[in-house]
Amino acid sequence: MPPSGTALAEQKRPRLALVEPPPPRVVDVALWYGERSGGIRTYLDAKVAWASRSGAVEHHLVVPGREHRTDGSLHEVRAVTVVAANGYRIPFDRWRCWRGAAWIVTAWLLVPPLRRLGYESEADRIVSSLATAALRHGLREYYNPLTGAGEGARRFGMATLLLELL
Repeated sequence: MPPSGTALAEQKRPRLALVEPPPPRVVDVALWYGERSGGIRTYLDAKVAWASRSGAVEHHLVVPGREHRTDGSLHEVRAVTVVAANGYRIPFDRWRCWRGAAWIVTAWLLVPPLRRLGYESEADRIVSSLATAALRHGLREYYNPLTGAGEGARRFGMATLLLELL
């Protein structure tokens, strides 16, 4: 038999409790955060310490590192060393944006100043590599920096800028 209306009214109703909202999440992505770097690292390390002490924000720091790893709120992305003295690293993954001069458009911007500054052999090597890739794989948006394989858009119109570099 179901309880009467009076019995229901006498039962304790659950009380709603206020729940504190989580702190805002802040993510800093810092390319120039080297193992022995200066100002940027000093600033971000102080920010991490403040966030940890105060609890005012949930702070995460994404930086280049020796390998992919996460340690608490520090997230390292595998990267290659570019300056050994301070430990600067550049994330390099053939499927990500960093492709160096494997973009013909980038080479078109880079090669003429290289030649004007006397870096003729470096400029010729860039043009030769891209011309070889274009002959093998057609005019593509960009080329894999490790294999030379054409990637991205096919019959990419801006790739015709290579003709100006030959």
